[in-house]
Amino acid sequence: MKIVINKCYGGFGLSHKARMRYFEIKGMDVGVYKQLGGFNSSTYIKHSENGINRLTTEYFIGKQQDILECCDNDKHFWDGMLKRTDPALVQVVEELGEEASGGWAELKVVEIPDDIDWYIHDDDGLGIVHETHRSW
Repeated sequence: MKIVINKCYGGFGLSHKARMRYFEIKGMDVGVYKQLGGFNSSTYIKHSENGINRLTTEYFIGKQQDILECCDNDKHFWDGMLKRTDPALVQVVEELGEEASGGWAELKVVEIPDDIDWYIHDDDGLGIVHETHRSW
């Protein structure tokens, strides 16, 4: 079984290029938007491929309009929603290598036996795959 983990402190995250490749592989209709009016604003404008900024760029599933007012019904995409064993995610990290990693990440694919019950222990973003066992 292949699992994507982050091998540095900071946190799991994809680069813009990796997200776009993931959406392509999955056949997802995703709009890329730039936040207007600061961090408290709920207004976004369709983003061009130039000037992508990890702090002001958002990804919304199924959005096509030029200006978007954020509401509870919007499907906001974030990296944490990805299953670490998702074959498309594994493919992206294997294809792009270092270019797959976001600003505070160093993504790697690790392989473990298929019959292992496992979990990822996260230490300030650094992920380590552990076999599940009992403890008291």
